[in-house]
Amino acid sequence: MALGGLVVTSAVAYSIPTFIAPKGSVGTLTGLLTFGNNSMAIVAPIVTGYIVQATGSFMYAFLVAAALLVVGILSYVFLLPDLEPIETAIQEDSQHISA
Repeated sequence: MALGGLVVTSAVAYSIPTFIAPKGSVGTLTGLLTFGNNSMAIVAPIVTGYIVQATGSFMYAFLVAAALLVVGILSYVFLLPDLEPIETAIQEDSQHISA
């Protein structure tokens, strides 16, 4: 059931870069999102193992997971209140005078 919940929300999470990324950078932003997700998929079992070994219980591992979930929810609520596109930065041509 939890995996089903993750599958439902992943489509929403991966669609956000297409809404907010400047033109031409959707792939980069999606790549950063994927890198972060996969990095946490590597770190989570390692941290869980250390917590269980240190405490002898999965309770604290679940509390850490719940705390990270709350931080993630609050990040979406307060850091992404609206999905307005990020403006494309205009690069000014600089002219150098050679001596």
